[in-house]
Amino acid sequence: MLSFLCAQEERPEDTRLPGSGALQTIDGCQIYIWDTEPEAADASKEIVFFSHGAIMNCMMYKEQMIAMAKAGYRAISWDHYGQGQSQQATETVSMDFLTEHTKAIMTKYLPEGKKGHFVGLSMGGFVGVRLAYGYPEIVETLTLLDTSCEAEPEEKIPGYHQMAGVMYWMGGTIGGGMLIGAMMPIFTGATTMKNKGDEYDAVKSMILQDAQSSLYWTIMGICERADFQKETAEITVPVLVGVGEEDVVFEPAKEPSKIHKLVAGSEYIEFSGAGHSSSIENPEAVSKALLEFVGKHRAY
Repeated sequence: MLSFLCAQEERPEDTRLPGSGALQTIDGCQIYIWDTEPEAADASKEIVFFSHGAIMNCMMYKEQMIAMAKAGYRAISWDHYGQGQSQQATETVSMDFLTEHTKAIMTKYLPEGKKGHFVGLSMGGFVGVRLAYGYPEIVETLTLLDTSCEAEPEEKIPGYHQMAGVMYWMGGTIGGGMLIGAMMPIFTGATTMKNKGDEYDAVKSMILQDAQSSLYWTIMGICERADFQKETAEITVPVLVGVGEEDVVFEPAKEPSKIHKLVAGSEYIEFSGAGHSSSIENPEAVSKALLEFVGKHRAY
């Protein structure tokens, strides 16, 4: 894939979050990775890998990374290829390509013969089901947030193409600014929209920061993804499905519930007062659910 490196933007510092972020070479591409233990990592600590959604970045899991680090885990999150501070794409970024990149990231950090805990929200969940199905030997648990294992509904694709086109032709910052009014009710729930508090500001800021022209190619990949229901039903690792009660992208009674029904023995939880960005809108509930689920399946 041809690509170029994006302009690096400083992200707000939070002294509660341990570790640091840096560009790492993954399969020949420059990927921005945040590691809570970048130096002298303790090999005895289990690793939780966080995969973000489209038009977001690795910091959408900031609160969860803080919580996992406090609980004795090593947390690693990254900006997917074509997004955030990672190398930017110039052609379609498929979900299979992102899955292979994710496998490479996990194997880079996991001790030999060990597995990691994977958390994916929205697009990160598209990657998650493919990863757990194709590479169960590196996945200890799979947490799927606000996501689906189905192909993109045909009726939604024209709207996504239009949104991607605005970003591509108008430039990320200008395009994002033009679209933010329409995007916020999609990315957040009714409670967040009504309160207009810190959660609202955090989601809005992240969208504006990461609505880059390169996202056109990621959105094309999202729209072109294949249905994965059959394969999802064959996943054998422990699975937690979580969704914001107010999610309008993947409504609780539809796509997330279907994943829960497809995967035998999976667990299911809904997060109150949250929409499609549940890790930001109700971070305490998401962190609590993650700590409990991963804690039940600690391997070492």
